[in-house]
Amino acid sequence: MTAIPESVRLSRRRFLKASAAAVPGFVLGFHLPAAMAGKAGAAAAVSDPVDINAWIRIAPEGDITLEVARVEMGQGIATALPMLIAEELECDWKDVRMVFASPAENIARNNAFVTMITGDSRSVRDSQQYLRQAGASACFMLRQAAAQHWNVGLEECSASRSRVIHAKSGRHLSYGELATAAGALPVPKDVKLKDQSAWTLLGKPHQRLDLPAKVNGTAQFGMDVHVPGMLYAAIVQCPVFGGKPVSVDSSEVDGKRGIVKVLTIDNFVAVVGDNWWRAQQATKLLKITWDFNGHDKADDGSIRAFLEEGFISGLKPVRQQGDATAVFSGAAKTLASEYFSPFLAHTTMEPQNCTARIDGDKVDLWAPSQGPDISLGIAADIAGVPKANVTVHRLYLGGGFGRRGISQDYVRLSMLIAKRMPGRAVKMVWSREEDVQHDFYRPASIVRQRVALDESGQMIAWKIDVASPSVLGVLRPAALKDGVDLMPTDGFRDMPYTVSNLDVRYAMRNTAVPVGFWRAVYHSQNPFARECFIDEVCASTNQDPVAYRRKLLVDHPQLASLLDAVAKASQWNEPRDAGRGVGVAVNEMDNTFVAATVEVSILPNKTVKVERVIVAIDCGYIVNPNTVTAQIESCVVFGMSAAFLGEINIRDGKVVQSNFSDCPVMMMRHMPTVESILMPSGGFWGGVGEPPLSVLIPALVNAIGTATGERIHSLPLSKHGYLLA
Repeated sequence: MTAIPESVRLSRRRFLKASAAAVPGFVLGFHLPAAMAGKAGAAAAVSDPVDINAWIRIAPEGDITLEVARVEMGQGIATALPMLIAEELECDWKDVRMVFASPAENIARNNAFVTMITGDSRSVRDSQQYLRQAGASACFMLRQAAAQHWNVGLEECSASRSRVIHAKSGRHLSYGELATAAGALPVPKDVKLKDQSAWTLLGKPHQRLDLPAKVNGTAQFGMDVHVPGMLYAAIVQCPVFGGKPVSVDSSEVDGKRGIVKVLTIDNFVAVVGDNWWRAQQATKLLKITWDFNGHDKADDGSIRAFLEEGFISGLKPVRQQGDATAVFSGAAKTLASEYFSPFLAHTTMEPQNCTARIDGDKVDLWAPSQGPDISLGIAADIAGVPKANVTVHRLYLGGGFGRRGISQDYVRLSMLIAKRMPGRAVKMVWSREEDVQHDFYRPASIVRQRVALDESGQMIAWKIDVASPSVLGVLRPAALKDGVDLMPTDGFRDMPYTVSNLDVRYAMRNTAVPVGFWRAVYHSQNPFARECFIDEVCASTNQDPVAYRRKLLVDHPQLASLLDAVAKASQWNEPRDAGRGVGVAVNEMDNTFVAATVEVSILPNKTVKVERVIVAIDCGYIVNPNTVTAQIESCVVFGMSAAFLGEINIRDGKVVQSNFSDCPVMMMRHMPTVESILMPSGGFWGGVGEPPLSVLIPALVNAIGTATGERIHSLPLSKHGYLLA
């Protein structure tokens, strides 16, 4: 398997022949090289690869190139998605190559690639149907081409390992020999997909296609882009959200070696030079007067007060079941708690960057983006050119986590700079300080919960109020339903537990601090409040947290099975030494079920050694087990960093943190033993990139509570004196 950079693709002399769809929203764009358009019989003289459909290209020598429309940002879809196609194509895995699909080609093919936006753990679960359909359709056409060549019935021809075989005569033809004839055939109206029992690729471990290039240094990330004659841009954005520059004194910069121009644009200032370091150092010499637009008074206290006001006047019902109010009035016991989660930055490995060139009516964009099709639209709008005139060069991403999805401010800023420098490619790179202080942050939130218990301590009513900024309200206000965003109550309104009387309400409290999608979105905070509150209930009624949850999971047998699995693997019922504790949590998100236990040791001075993490997952079907395991481990790292160290503070309208020195992440020495239990039950397709994170944080906090008796209601843990060992 080889990943082929877009820059070294072979010539694809072809034209659009036809489009057809076998499933809703799926378009097969068939192409035939121009040299072959006249007569299929001339195939032997042509060496160009043939497009069997929009996803599959086969070369005469047998190389099979599969298009990947989604974005590879470390999560493994550059391997998983080709596996989905290859399974139905019946090709030999060693023949397969991978390239990233072009957004411009997607437009030319009438949206053949359906969508390129990558996030919300949707790459496999949203595209598996049409990708497998593409592979099956191509396989059918190759078999049909062979049947016509041999003048035999289609049912007599089978496909295996990149060949079509006629068992009765012992004849066989390679896919390369059949590609031209197959590409000229009509798209089948309906093809049957393979049953799971017949899979030969899916569900089995495979090495990731992106790893060799990332190890040998040939993989191209945004920071690697180099265009001949390229200029560089460093930027300074208003330190207070919502502000803009009023005046810029660049006298100490003008005329300095390597400095080309100082630009004041919109809400930022850019220094363009022949070297990024020079440009970046020059930004420190600028004397900028800012208009803070009245937002320079905000701080943590005022934001917290603003959120709390939502409980008084801003709550709107999201889910009402039964009559919680009446039950509370006659309950044997009630319990209430409040949980707080702070703003969080993404701190991707690669800071925000983008390279753009506007040359006449043509645009080239090198954007490490989770939505390259969105990037194309932004570039076309700013340059004032048709979308067909924009070329987006696909890149690997040095981390995404939602930061590079819809909120593509880095593309907008890059294009605005390029517009002032016509004909020149300009590579804009943010400093780490700009990256930390001008993010679209994970929303802060306050969750207030009350439960009513019967005489045996069982829940008979649960009331949940959430006050938080709305990501959709900031990024996609048109998506709100009657002014209500349901996402901030994810994990509550759709909780897996069965409670007869449930009342969930939400207060939208948007501040000047921009918010965006962060890995697991609201499932990064709501299960923390929900699962830790359940442990509080168990502690107050002297009940076992695993047994208590199991009773509440009466309508979710899949989660109950996962809960049993992690309890057994962690030896839940075995006694622990003093200072040692184990915590548990379960959740459902992205059509995936997860459960986790975390075991900790509390050392002197509240130093915490995270000993062991066990995560069980049921995502229905598994494409590549290696990817699932890696994603679980990744979620452990991301979740532990957030739980112990993650927060963004506001003072005088500005973000306090600026770099990894005060916005740290966990170190390699902090990594616990991680055990993954894969329990695919089949029958559905789920996501794996985010769900494990949702249970890691609450299980960790519950483990500390078990070991110390201290119930923690706000993050990060460092604020309570707990530090990683």
